[in-house]
Amino acid sequence: MTNELPPSETRRSERILQELLIKVSWRNSRGKEIRVSTRTVNVSRYGAKILMKDELIPGQEIGVHCLITAKEGKARVVGLAEKQGRVYFYGIDFLDPDNNLWDIPFRLLFETLE
Repeated sequence: MTNELPPSETRRSERILQELLIKVSWRNSRGKEIRVSTRTVNVSRYGAKILMKDELIPGQEIGVHCLITAKEGKARVVGLAEKQGRVYFYGIDFLDPDNNLWDIPFRLLFETLE
């Protein structure tokens, strides 16, 4: 698995530049739960780009709690989008596609044919 995010052609919904305060949680290699406060850079119906001071691993499962909507859910780290000094920007994808943590009505970019 690479650290790079997939190309934009694979996006399922529009992205909105939106800074939302979130809490991110995960278990480290010793099983200790880590919780940090951070924010989104942009959001989509199915995930977000988040700012972190901690390194995450592509494929890693994390918990995300949006402080504005009080909604939470599980997400998978897709990859590192960029790094600026000691700050990391990660793409995340929600494990439950029906859980809209942001309560924003997004425009879908494509629909599945049935």
